[in-house]
Parts: sequence; structure tokens; C-alpha cells
Amino acid sequence: MYDWIEHHLKPHILTTITGSAPSYLFTKKLKISVVIAGQGYGGRAHAPNEFIEVEGVRKLIEYTPAIILNWTKINQ
Repeated sequence: MYDWIEHHLKPHILTTITGSAPSYLFTKKLKISVVIAGQGYGGRAHAPNEFIEVEGVRKLIEYTPAIILNWTKINQ
């Protein structure tokens, strides 16, 4: 159930993330939960010199299927 433990990651739980996505459409209008996962460390979001680390993308690819599978089990 705790994918971040299996993948040796530490979660950062944020109740709101300004400007990230129209999550309120799902949570307020449709009354369903939303999970947003990111690649981890990066910087200078949306600037010409924005960056993310390749290792973070590799980890995202690795743990995203586990998050999706476990989330569907929780919400059945």
C-alpha cells in the first residue's frame, strides 16, 4: 500500500498546489480524489532554464504504476 516505502522514497503531501492543475474540478465538482505525482527535485519551473534530474524521471516511471494499481485497490 505504501509505494514510497517500497521504492525508498519520502512523500511530500501537499493539500493544495497553486497553478499545478485544475484539481478542484475533480475534488469539488465530481467529488473524487486526485493524486498528483512528480519527478522529485527540479527547479526554475516554467523558466527558460527549468530543469529536472534524469534519476527523478526514472523513479517516477518506476513508481507511477504502483501508485495507480494501489489507488484503484483503495477506491474499490
